[in-house]
Amino acid sequence: MLGYVKNALSTNETIILRRRKHAIVLLWPFSYNLLLLILIVFAASAAAIAEPKLLVALLIFALGVFPMCFLIYSCLKWWTEEFYLTTHRVIQSEGIINKRVTESSLEKVNDVVLWQSFIGRILDFGDLKILTASDISTNDLRMLKSPVPFKTAMLNQKETFSSDKHTPAADEAAAESKGRISGLEKLRQEGAITETEFLEKKTQLLAQMQ
Repeated sequence: MLGYVKNALSTNETIILRRRKHAIVLLWPFSYNLLLLILIVFAASAAAIAEPKLLVALLIFALGVFPMCFLIYSCLKWWTEEFYLTTHRVIQSEGIINKRVTESSLEKVNDVVLWQSFIGRILDFGDLKILTASDISTNDLRMLKSPVPFKTAMLNQKETFSSDKHTPAADEAAAESKGRISGLEKLRQEGAITETEFLEKKTQLLAQMQ
């Protein structure tokens, strides 16, 4: 969970916010299992006079295991699905054993759509859709707990991240890298370096500009 995501962070990237779905998502599994257990209790009472009693008891026990397993699975699924806001991106991590991670880079976020029902506003949960420049939802954070502070923090960090990437020092470094690429192009044309060497150095300089 947290350790898994931390291992995937890039250099100088830190976690700002960590959220889960609102605990209300567990209301249905709890209600469903409570109803099943009540039905099993009634079935056990009705079957108390049945024969053979051992077979009936084992059958009722087996029926009671299913709702408990389903409840445990629902709780684990809720616990392992987390949403992170870092200094560079939004990360959605889910999966009990097999992990699935979806992320959106802050610099590519075009818009954010927040939807809250009346109950969601009262209990403080909602759906947050993060749209890229192509208006495609990359991250769909459903039933997110405290979605408004998450959205505000994300937009603030996006602005900070964009500003950091366009500082005078960064612009000066980018200009220097472009100048060096032009110099390498001239050396390639003169035959001082090979095409392979030119492409290798150019790739390194372009990576430094990002």
